[in-house]
Amino acid sequence: QISDIVRVTTIVDVYAALVEKRAYRLQFTHAKAFSMMEEMGGKLDQQLLQAFRPVRTNMDTATTGDINIPADIAATLVDPVAYADDRIHDSYRWLRANNPLGIAQPEKFDPFWVVTKHAHIQAISRQNDLFHNADRPTTLTNRALEERVRKITGSPNLVRSLVQMDAPDHPKYRALTQGWFMPNNLGKFEGRVREIARATILGVPEADEPRMLKLTQELFGPQDPDTARVRDALSAEQVSVMLQAIIADFSAYYMIVATAGHDTTSSSTAGAIWALARDPVEFAKVKANPDLIPGLVDEAIRWMTPVKHFMRSATADTELGGRKIAKGDWLMLCYASGNRDEEVFEEPDRFRSDRKPNRHVAFGYGA
Repeated sequence: QISDIVRVTTIVDVYAALVEKRAYRLQFTHAKAFSMMEEMGGKLDQQLLQAFRPVRTNMDTATTGDINIPADIAATLVDPVAYADDRIHDSYRWLRANNPLGIAQPEKFDPFWVVTKHAHIQAISRQNDLFHNADRPTTLTNRALEERVRKITGSPNLVRSLVQMDAPDHPKYRALTQGWFMPNNLGKFEGRVREIARATILGVPEADEPRMLKLTQELFGPQDPDTARVRDALSAEQVSVMLQAIIADFSAYYMIVATAGHDTTSSSTAGAIWALARDPVEFAKVKANPDLIPGLVDEAIRWMTPVKHFMRSATADTELGGRKIAKGDWLMLCYASGNRDEEVFEEPDRFRSDRKPNRHVAFGYGA
């Protein structure tokens, strides 16, 4: 039967033959069929071959030696719209099961490793000397945008906050206010924090809150089409002048405190409300037992993972998860995938206010 299949010369014939032979009963999946067609080389129309590539099922698996992530999944990783629905989690789920540490090569982007497992994210995050923040863009950036940023700033990043620093600068700057955020000290500010939360955010007048939101979205959403339209309409010189004006309002140090807390809090809060609205039983459970609220907060952060990823760059040749990573390689730490890792979280795709333990990596890992 297999010999009958390999004689066909078009994708339509291959697919029809697979259906006719009920090849799925032989575990002859789309991935295996595609691999066979690629081996046939010039016998197939390349445009049709590309058109067939996105056809994928959960049965498809990457072979042990296949480090390349399928083109359709790589495209999903760089599609902002995919993060607003379940498509990104469908892709993460496939990657964790089939290619948890592979290379994505989406159009217009430099190749990068995609790190989807909780343990691998932790391993990279704790090795600050081996995986740097600032050598390449800290957030996923296409080639054109990186080139433009380098022309403006002379570095791969638009700003230099704590997120874009490595040792020795990062620990020095971090130590400046680290003590303020220790649990005992935060407890002293609870009353004041509650008062501010009711009135303002970090003392920003209510009239300026829309501007704060806009600045936050532009800082953390460089690929967002809405913010990109404004940016692309400006010359490098105009962007440089605009950045100087922004920095006059926000020093790099204050910027990360203001924007990170603003964006993550709003996202987690909205996500918790949405999850409870979709699950009346869970909502009733929390209403009946307010002691669950601290756990709900942690679960909201895991569930939404407001910071979906950060990028790291390898400073030396190394190995992780059986893959050989070369010096200079770019890695995407998919925190939202790590927070749905089936090996760490029971019922990872369910919002549970009573989840214990909740070892999420929404805030990264290590120091």
